[in-house]
Amino acid sequence: MIVSRKFIMAFRTDKGSWTRPQIEALGIDWPPVKGWIDRVCGKEISPHDQQIFESRIGIKRQRKHLSADPWEQRKAQALTRHEATKQLDRELIAKQRPLL
Repeated sequence: MIVSRKFIMAFRTDKGSWTRPQIEALGIDWPPVKGWIDRVCGKEISPHDQQIFESRIGIKRQRKHLSADPWEQRKAQALTRHEATKQLDRELIAKQRPLL
């Protein structure tokens, strides 16, 4: 497969970047230096490297790690409690407003 800018941009992570395995599948050393996209456009990659690039290897493992992290779990619980408190505050304020 011939690599194009459209192909590269279509498989970015949620944060708009690429994982190390993706970059290495394109034959670029890690970390990539400025202009790497222009250098890789037009090159041919194997079906195996294409599959690696499209699968975004490294993302799922990273997310599992974050969800297993006790600090991340506590942070998520605190955010949930915070949202519940904000909702209760909104309801109380709505009850206290005089009807015109």
